[in-house]
Amino acid sequence: MAQSPMPSSGGRRADAPTSESGVCHALAASNMHQLLGYHCRRAFLHLEPFSDPRMSRFGLRPADFAVLSLLLANPGLSQKEVAHGIGVAPPNLAPVLERLEARELLLRQRSVQDGRIQHFFLTTPGKALCREAEAQAAQIESEAASALTDSERDTLMALLKKLYDSGNTKPEHGLR
Repeated sequence: MAQSPMPSSGGRRADAPTSESGVCHALAASNMHQLLGYHCRRAFLHLEPFSDPRMSRFGLRPADFAVLSLLLANPGLSQKEVAHGIGVAPPNLAPVLERLEARELLLRQRSVQDGRIQHFFLTTPGKALCREAEAQAAQIESEAASALTDSERDTLMALLKKLYDSGNTKPEHGLR
């Protein structure tokens, strides 16, 4: 089927499917439209700040941003604590930490009590970059979620947290 611009009479999206004759018609709902994951993914693609060009100036991947944000709020976490905090397996976190350390955004400090454990802290440039990136991400999300009232946003947030806090998620499916 070809795609046709929205007719001036309105009603359909600009990308509404058309038949070979160019007439717009409604699509039947598929079983996919009954899947919560489908709707979560579509909403994610609409809200996710890292697809917005304004975030590119920070040079951060989603996992980088999550680590910086977590450490800004919780300085001195161990690798295991950081991994748990962002929902990834500890071994998968090592390259993220190395990347941030190479950019001099964080530093490691060995534990005095147990030399096998390292604690992570943001550097002054890491804190500044994180605060700027958080502000930009909040602006992007606010714009993207403007169709929701504050109450609706709070309800959605609570329901999503309930889903991922239920214990049915696996760390290996976390941020990259």
